Amino acid sequence: MPTRIGIHAGRIMLGNFGAMDHFEYRPVGDIVNATTRLDGLNKRLATRILISDSVAGNLDGFAVREVGTFLLMGKAKPLKIYELRCRKDDSTEQMLHSFDVFSEALASFRQGLWEEAQKRFSAYNKAFGEDGTSRFYLDLCSRYLDNPPAGEWDGVIRLDFK
Repeated sequence: MPTRIGIHAGRIMLGNFGAMDHFEYRPVGDIVNATTRLDGLNKRLATRILISDSVAGNLDGFAVREVGTFLLMGKAKPLKIYELRCRKDDSTEQMLHSFDVFSEALASFRQGLWEEAQKRFSAYNKAFGEDGTSRFYLDLCSRYLDNPPAGEWDGVIRLDFK
């Protein structure tokens, strides 16, 4: 069965929650909420496992692809997000090369160069096959070409869904 997982790291609170005859022992807090938002972002990007920068920075032995910087709904600070793809031992040269090509397209997007980013994501799709994340960015580039984001562009994608 396909599963989506969001992983974020930080301090959480654990406790009993409920009333009278129904109690749950569970984690709560900003980290838990952000993790839930990452799970929802998986659905939009058609990915399986998304991790935050705080997790990616502490991983060894795994191949990860940066998928962008997002301001998750209800959060004050944006997070740099990565897709956890596989163990490094299981990665191929072509996969690692595709990460570099994707990163170049993402750099164009961050600079607000929508047409260039669109061309680079299209080239990525032709070379490595279309994936949900590149399709997400192609759609976003088209939208931003027609209607650029308001204010000064900082490369952060603001999400309005959970």
